[in-house]
Amino acid sequence: MKIAFGLIFLFLISVSSGQTMDSTLTPSSKTWKYVGSPEFSSEKASWISLAISPLNELYLAYCEPVKPQSVSVMKFNGNQWVSVGNEGISIGKAAFTDLKFNQNGDAVVAYSDYSCGGSVSVMKLIGINWHFIGSSCFSFGEADWISLAISPNNIPYVAFEDMSNDAKASVMRFNGNTWEYVGIPGLSDGIVAFTSLAFSPSGEPWLGYEDVANSNRATVKKFDGINWSTVGIEGFSPGSVYYMRMKFSPLGDPFVAYCDESQAGRVSVMKFNGSDWVDIGASGFSSGRSNYTSLSFDLNGNPWVAFSDSAYNHTASVMYYQGGIWEYCGAPNITDSASFFTCLEIDSTGKPFLAYQDWTVAGKASVMEFDSIYTGLKSRLSSLVKIHPNPCKDYLVVDVNEGSEYIKSIEIWTPEGQIITNISGSTLMSRIDVGQLCRGLYIIKVVTNKSNIAKLFLKD
Repeated sequence: MKIAFGLIFLFLISVSSGQTMDSTLTPSSKTWKYVGSPEFSSEKASWISLAISPLNELYLAYCEPVKPQSVSVMKFNGNQWVSVGNEGISIGKAAFTDLKFNQNGDAVVAYSDYSCGGSVSVMKLIGINWHFIGSSCFSFGEADWISLAISPNNIPYVAFEDMSNDAKASVMRFNGNTWEYVGIPGLSDGIVAFTSLAFSPSGEPWLGYEDVANSNRATVKKFDGINWSTVGIEGFSPGSVYYMRMKFSPLGDPFVAYCDESQAGRVSVMKFNGSDWVDIGASGFSSGRSNYTSLSFDLNGNPWVAFSDSAYNHTASVMYYQGGIWEYCGAPNITDSASFFTCLEIDSTGKPFLAYQDWTVAGKASVMEFDSIYTGLKSRLSSLVKIHPNPCKDYLVVDVNEGSEYIKSIEIWTPEGQIITNISGSTLMSRIDVGQLCRGLYIIKVVTNKSNIAKLFLKD
């Protein structure tokens, strides 16, 4: 194996100083792979919503339009996707599913319930059964573009296009007994779409939407406890928007992502700087007209987006912002076929996951994860995993220093991306024979029950 002398020299400096190298290398192996089987839902899946539990478990809610009870929720148990509760938890057909976890770690799902004309219903998982929060079908008319958010004090809120109020935006919350409006119903100036609700670090609900009264541009409002007020100006985007999403970064900054008609439908991302909404990097940075925009953030607060990209036959792409530019995570078209209802989430170890409607065969649900040999090199949890001696000659010891954490698997990679060792099992410490390895630099990837960590080591 050939390794550049300069790279080894830099690594030796970090080892001799007693520090782990914080890599800025470009990954030589960036791959997206399926989580479980592809197209695992029993029927065609739409309105897909991915959520990650506090224990880093993957849950997926979606609608199967051909079924009488169309809302289903599944979770990945480490080997396969299994139903959470009964398959088909809604009374009738549904749309606009949105899945979140509350502050207690309970799964909560909201949807437009066509058993009662499209009103909102919200359910919570208690044990193995789903129960309505309050009454079912609690909105006064049809509700589209439902967005669910859980307040810091564990109160569920829903925002939606409210057909009982001239298709304007409304927000409701559960007060412990019943669902009530937050502020006035129909809070927007006119018709809305793509409503997106999130809570600020101080606990204020913020609502973003496509604002028809302002030439279909983006508007964001926040609730101060009495009134809804505009954040910045109404219609702040340069042109009309669709598939708009609003979210707060881990650093507490409000962002919006949307398909931007002023940029031929390409994706743009903006951030509120305290007085104005400003572009993050270039506007319209995706390759072509896009749909199903999804917004998430990595551990450092950098925004990531996923979308269906017409420049690549409507396959899914994932991009992230770092160092002033937007870059693809892996290939521009990471899926094999047309991909709709894209939903991106990043877990507490920094690993991104993408759920989508997969048209490789039949439009069923698939979930993929980004599996890089460098995933975890910058993990904030890396200090919990110790690797010694480093450099090493005959063996390498991996152990964890936190009582509730244990090792699930260990891989050793070459910098060229070849796996040469793969060990599975639950243990607090593992001694690995490396005597047969050639001298040089390697990457060890450790997956625990709480984190996903990679470090460099030198075989002497």
